[in-house]
Amino acid sequence: MLFFLGEVAKREGDLERARDYFAQSLAHFREIEDREGIATALYQLSRAIYKREDSAPARKMLDESLAIFTELAHHSGIAWARGFLGQMAADAGDFQVARDQIEHSLEMWRALGSRSEVHAALRALGVIALQTGDWSEVRERLRELLDDLSAPEHRATAREILDEFAQLALEQGEAEHAACLLGAAWNGAPTDSALARQVRGALDEGHWREFLQRGVHATSAVRARKDAKL
Repeated sequence: MLFFLGEVAKREGDLERARDYFAQSLAHFREIEDREGIATALYQLSRAIYKREDSAPARKMLDESLAIFTELAHHSGIAWARGFLGQMAADAGDFQVARDQIEHSLEMWRALGSRSEVHAALRALGVIALQTGDWSEVRERLRELLDDLSAPEHRATAREILDEFAQLALEQGEAEHAACLLGAAWNGAPTDSALARQVRGALDEGHWREFLQRGVHATSAVRARKDAKL
């Protein structure tokens, strides 16, 4: 019950209350010697207390969590912990470590068949590639998301992430890449959003239409390759 209350508080954005519930939950699991419960509570508590400027307390808890998950061969727990280690490394600017940890997490989520977690890992790897200016890797990480644009159950998630990358690209002065991403997300006809207006305003009309269509063509090429394998 305490753990559930912590989850609710976290979803509501009340991290102070979430930390309290997860700490109480951890103490309870330690008392009854529930190893999986201990590892899960440590993981959630590490996320709740994490601060970029002082990551040591969260890292200590996360390392203990990962050790227990590994001991138990708890694959989803290992994947969660590796992904968070990658996030910590990226926040610290250690992009190679971040990439390695999140790649490990991604492969585990693929094996477990969790598309939502695969999406999250691909997004994280794409953000790292964008931060390092590696657009070929950004495209590679997003290619799997483009596959999901035609699947109704994943379309909203894929579009949301592609729109997010378009915003990040625009912030880095890459309006052409932003237009490509919007074209891929919305099949060449993005909604009249503030983001679309900003990207359009950063390009002349010819380039705006050209790069929207490049995004459409990229999506079509991915789908064609996918269909060819069926």
